[in-house]
This record gives sequence, C-alpha cells and structure tokens, in this order.
Amino acid sequence: MQSSISENKENPENVPSAPGLDAKNEPGQTPWEPHAETVAVLSKPVWILLLVFSLALLMDRILFYRQPGAQWTIFVNGLLAVIFISAALERRRIPYTSILLALMVSAAADLTAFRLEAFTVTALVLFSILGTVLLAVSLLNGQGFVYRLREYAGQGLRLVASVLVGLPAGLIQSSQQAKQQNAVDSGSRRRRSGAVLRGILIALPLVALLGLLLASADAVFSSRFSALWDWIKIEKPEEFIFRLMFMLGLTYALFGLVWHALTKTGEKLALEPDQGLVKPFLGMTESAIILGALNALFAAFVLVQVKYFFAGAQNINVEGFTYAEYARRGFFELVVAAIITLLVHYGLASLTRREDRGRKALFSILASLLLLQTGVILFSAFQRLSLYEAAYGFTQARLTAHVFMAFLGGVLALSIIMEITRSYKRLAVSLLLVLLAFGLTLSFLNVDRTIARQNLQHAQAGSELDLAYLAGSGLSEDGTPELFAAFDDPALSPELKESLGLVLSCRAARFEQNGPDSAFWASWHASRAAAGRLYLSRAEDLAEYPLQSFTEGKGFLVEGSPFICAYTETMP
Repeated sequence: MQSSISENKENPENVPSAPGLDAKNEPGQTPWEPHAETVAVLSKPVWILLLVFSLALLMDRILFYRQPGAQWTIFVNGLLAVIFISAALERRRIPYTSILLALMVSAAADLTAFRLEAFTVTALVLFSILGTVLLAVSLLNGQGFVYRLREYAGQGLRLVASVLVGLPAGLIQSSQQAKQQNAVDSGSRRRRSGAVLRGILIALPLVALLGLLLASADAVFSSRFSALWDWIKIEKPEEFIFRLMFMLGLTYALFGLVWHALTKTGEKLALEPDQGLVKPFLGMTESAIILGALNALFAAFVLVQVKYFFAGAQNINVEGFTYAEYARRGFFELVVAAIITLLVHYGLASLTRREDRGRKALFSILASLLLLQTGVILFSAFQRLSLYEAAYGFTQARLTAHVFMAFLGGVLALSIIMEITRSYKRLAVSLLLVLLAFGLTLSFLNVDRTIARQNLQHAQAGSELDLAYLAGSGLSEDGTPELFAAFDDPALSPELKESLGLVLSCRAARFEQNGPDSAFWASWHASRAAAGRLYLSRAEDLAEYPLQSFTEGKGFLVEGSPFICAYTETMP
C-alpha cells in the first residue's frame, strides 16, 4: 500500500506506467508522448470499450435491411475517430505520419459515398481496409510509410494474435495494474461509480414516463418518439440473437484493434535495409537459369507476335482474325503472365544470394530485361483491348482493365528502378500508394459516366448502341447525368433520341422501384441523389417515351426480345 501511495504522488494524473517505464516524464517530454518502449496497459479501458460498442451499435442500426449508401464512410471515419479519441484518453502522442495515413484512409472511404461503380468502390474499400490495418500496427511509432513487406506481414500477424489471444490477457493486466495504482482513492472511485449507476437507474424510468406523456400531448413529438422506438426495437427473437452476436463480435474485434494500436506500437522497429521476408537461400546459378529461361521464352513470344503486335487492325484481316478473336484471345493470359512475372521477380530478388558485385550486376541485367519484355507483352494486351473497345464499345470491365494495365505498367517501371538501384525497402508502401492512386483515378474518371459518353459518341459515329447495357443495372447511377446530357444534345439523331428516351424511362422505373430506402440518412449516396433529382425534374419529358407492356412486366424491345425494366405491380 505504501508503495502505491508513493507512486501516485509521483504520478498525480494517475497515468499507469508500463513495466520498464518511469512514471515521471523525461525532460522535454510532454505527458502525451510515449517513451521508447511500448506502453503495455490502458488506463481507461471501460471508456474505450463504450466508444467501440457505440460504433458497433450504430453499424447494426444502419446496416441491416438498408440500401447501401454512406455506411462504409460512416464506419471507417467512426473507427478513426474512436482510435484518436482513445489515444487522447490514454495520453498517447500520434505522429504526423500516422495522422497523414489516417487522412488518406478517410479520403478513400469518403469517396465510396460518391461512386457506385463496383470496381471503383472495391479499390477504395480495399485501400481503406489495408490502410486502417497499417495504421493499427504503426499508430504510435509513425513507421507505416517505411515498413517493408517483412514488417507488413509480421505486424499484421501480430495484430491478429493480439485480437485473438493477447486482448484478454491485456485487459486482465490493465485491470490488475489499475487496481494497484488506484488503491489509494478506490473508495472515492467506488462512490462515484455508485452515484453514476444510481443516477442512471433513476433517470431511465423518469425519461420513459415523461416521454410518453409528452408524446401523447403533441402529435409531431409523438411521431418522432415512435420513430425512435421503431429504430431501437427488434421484433424477431432469432434476428435479435444474430444481431447481438454481430455487435458483440464487432465490438471485440474493434476493441482488440484499438488496444493493439495503443499498447503495441510505441516502440520503433529497427529496419534493416532491403531485408526480405526470409533469409536468402537461393544461389545465383539457380536464379540465373530461371531468369534466363523466362527471358528466352518471352523473347520468342515477342518475336513471333511482333508482326501484329504493333500493326493492329492492318494485320487482322491478313491473319483471318475478327476483332473479337484478336482482342479476346490471350488478353487475360497476357495480363496474368505479367502479374506472375512481377511476383517471380520479387521472389527471386528476396531469396537470391548476391555476395559480390558481379552476381548483383548479372541478376539486375537479367531481371530488368525480363521486366522490359513483360512491359512489351502488357502493351500487346493493352492494344488488343483498345481494338475491341473501338469495335464494340466500353463496359466497366473493359475500361477498368485499361486503367489497371496502365498502373501495372507503372509498377513494372517502378520495379525496374528498384532493381537498378537495388533498393526494395519502399516496395510495400509504393504498392499501397499505387492501389490508392488506382482507386482515386477510377473515382475521378467516373467510369460509368465515361462509358456512357464514349458509347454514345460511337453510336453517333454510326456504331451500334448497346441499349440493354445502358438501361440495365450494370451501368450505375454514376452515368445517369451523362445520359441526360446526351438526351438534351440538339445534334442527337431522332433515332438515338428515341432509344435514349426509352433507356432513361427504363432507368427511372427501376429507380422508383428500388429507391424508397434512399430517404434513410445512412443510405444516402451522392450519385443516387443526383439521379433522383434528374428523374423527378424530367418526368414530363420521359412520359413521351412510355414503356411497353409485356407478360412479365414493362420495358422495351432489344433486338426483337423484350427487355424488362420493372414489374407491373410496382409501376404506376
């Protein structure tokens, strides 16, 4: 007891000290700044747990049976807020590099509320997940941007172990240390906790009683009170159990993530330059044979195909290929081959022993040549896809593949630079930033709006317009403003205007069928909101293009077959 009293005299703020750490701040060190070692315990785990549970409860309320909208944005930003508030409660200093990473994660998550196109959303969600994990394993040391793949893998596994195994032990340790350090004022804390509990127990029935009275006295307040109750209640017992398990599981996982970030990331890691995942064990002879064989294979492929690699359409008829055959054949295989080559290069670079300058030079020459030839093959795939798009128009998969290949070419160039400079320490963060740049490019490009614009331009030039694709759900509401812009273009031919009017009528009918839940605040999405305003304001114009009645619903004819837009029972 005497020891506890003396410790609290030296530490008046009751900030628990970890094993091996002094309770006093070192000269020039703020109370928020952790020492060089990892802070092992939390001083306010209950408050942090309440924050995490509140986030889990919010996600349960806005996620189930709701139309997707801003939920991911709310979740990611809510989690970031919990992390930073918890850091403030625990007096942890957050380095500016971690703040920058958090801002990048938040920006990626925010953009998911402005784009509906699947590939764009996938890239943004994937980055926000990876970025959040990186933030959790480097929050206090600020080394997220200098971690190599070795640290990414090792710290990621450590995070999983902390959540699954370390969290219960950490909570017990925090509880025991809190009891020891707060023994001197335990009586006052118990009295305070008891007072809080008694206040809550007295307030709850009073709030319920007076709330019912006020609801009966005012119709507007009654509707708001009823809406609040409807938001809270769960009618089905089996649903209640499932959602309770969801909330508890999410609370545990998120609390484990926050606990790891605040207790396991204070110590800076000693980063050895260019250290791979494992110790190199492969000889230069083996690597030279592998690289030489792949170079010979790629050289033979390029030489055989060079005749129509770069001549394109001029050689298609000579060879007897159609556009579809030329573009489709081997496109996927070529892209996969490029990705595998990148993985092989990094694997060999990490596993090969290069003891002297001659071996290092030989490996760099062979590897760089292989990457250059991979770039040629990737260009071939890019050209094939361009020809296919010129003939048949754009789709989400085609346009996204184009952008992906451009970024893959950038990764190839980056790999060549790293190989020449013999530095791979920035590979991990470079790939993460490339993923972010890919998502941002797709977002600002607005894939579906670009598709709509390009396909309509091709149609005006005489190409066939794929009405089913423009009218179908495959083209998200991201492209709706472009469809209306083309519809209002005075240069549009009467035939195309008629087709586009039917397309817009179809999309408006489906929006009316699926749109009521968009009024829920967490289901709000910028693209759906913009499309809804356009459909509403242009209802009279679209009425001139009524949908035909079919046995199974209403729609229009596409190549002699009925294209169904919405079922009759949902149509006015």
